[in-house]
Amino acid sequence: MGTMLQEAGLTDGGAPELWNVEHPEKVRAIYQAYVDSGSQIISTNTFGGTSARLKFHNIGDRVYELNKAGAALACAVAHPVGVLVAGSMGPSGDLIEPVGPLSMEDAAAMFAEQARGLIDGGVDLILIETMSHMNEVEAAVAGVRRISTEMPIAATMSFDTNYHT
Repeated sequence: MGTMLQEAGLTDGGAPELWNVEHPEKVRAIYQAYVDSGSQIISTNTFGGTSARLKFHNIGDRVYELNKAGAALACAVAHPVGVLVAGSMGPSGDLIEPVGPLSMEDAAAMFAEQARGLIDGGVDLILIETMSHMNEVEAAVAGVRRISTEMPIAATMSFDTNYHT
């Protein structure tokens, strides 16, 4: 998604999630390209959609709006042709205790805010992506479960060349 957004004009350091409301036609076209290529599941343009990540762009107060918009755009393209939509949730942008200053409670609340937008936007599952610490996966799952006990969740982690997170 990120590479395609850059090809469509997203500048380095820009907020991809903001394009869900400022350039919805471009985001929709990218979703359509994935569907047209035969994808059975597409992920939303919401990887950096937590308040901690969005605050770097001075839009930390727009979590729900931007996540719901990204999900709704994807669902409008995917659902009519039977393609599933995964709500993308990337790392929070802050380190969680005991490694960093963010408490598990605050992290779960942050992820819950993002999950609410994604779920209200119509996603079929949540995709927790490229986490580097199990605490963050646990916080993200807890956040999703505050919003829905039924929503399917998939999670991935990122490892260095020595298989460490």
